[in-house]
Amino acid sequence: MSQTAMHLVGHGTPDVQVRLWALSLPIELRWLLAAQVELVTPVLLVMRRVVTRHLLGRAGLKAHEGHGAALQR
Repeated sequence: MSQTAMHLVGHGTPDVQVRLWALSLPIELRWLLAAQVELVTPVLLVMRRVVTRHLLGRAGLKAHEGHGAALQR
């Protein structure tokens, strides 16, 4: 994990400010996702889409004018 982090810092992120978001889920949803692991990816995609739209809206950009990215551990 630390090698991946070092690589991303050195080569994977642009030389601009980057905002780190750490999202947490309610306990009940964590249990559901632990029991039905096939739902993890769709739930994370929705969460990422919502955060990206929020940030683009705050920046005054349309969806086609910017994009978000996420790293999943």
